Amino acid sequence: MSWLGKILGGVAGFSFGGPIGALVGAALGHQFFDKNAVTAGENNAEAAVDHSKLAFFTASFWVMGHIAKADGRVTKNEVDLAKDLMHQWNLDSDDRKFARTLFRQGRDDSNIALDEVLDQLRRQCRGSSILRVFLEIQVETAVVDSELHPGEYNVLRHICQRLHLPETELQAMLNQRRRQESGPDESSDSSTANAYATDEAYTLLELDKNCSLDDIKRAYRRMMNRYHPDKLASKGLPEEMMRIATEKTRQIKAAYEHLRQVHGAK
Repeated sequence: MSWLGKILGGVAGFSFGGPIGALVGAALGHQFFDKNAVTAGENNAEAAVDHSKLAFFTASFWVMGHIAKADGRVTKNEVDLAKDLMHQWNLDSDDRKFARTLFRQGRDDSNIALDEVLDQLRRQCRGSSILRVFLEIQVETAVVDSELHPGEYNVLRHICQRLHLPETELQAMLNQRRRQESGPDESSDSSTANAYATDEAYTLLELDKNCSLDDIKRAYRRMMNRYHPDKLASKGLPEEMMRIATEKTRQIKAAYEHLRQVHGAK
């Protein structure tokens, strides 16, 4: 059974309207959701998680298409990124077709407004942790061409505002990607490479260089709480999309251990 089939099994017949419900119906060719019906005996908690998963999946690919077109054209790198995410999330052929349709809907002129999609996503995915993962995906889309067009940046800022996420988090994500892309020069010595790793660790943990060891510990706990896969799963992040959260926690742990050594922790 496809990812979509599993989720629809949980939400079919349960109220799921709004722009995201309309996008799903349009992408699948017919309307699955009866806005006035509730499946008898359905567990409300499980239904809420299924709604979050479907909203996250739908908004992710639709907004990816919207950002890809924000600079006036969709590049091969942006399309390849969407395909790569489909592969990494282990989507089968039916789910890939659904994701491609959503991407095209976001790319092309649509009757669905970005604000409407973001507002429903925020209501459906309660808590900022899962929304930060959503933002990570959109940042990755915006910078996949190794440059950030002003149109793409404006959309990212607008996403932050609409999802009630501080713009400082967007800047931290962009800074981290710039450091990853630049990296230390291949001819640089070990001290230069170590300085680069230290700067990257500060950026990842959202710290400045004047922080204390206690600040580092608090930042580590905050970031782990933000991105821990188990927490995100409980809030509705689909298992197929845990790669981002898992990789993020690996980076957080590595940054924490590096800064502990820099600050002389035993």
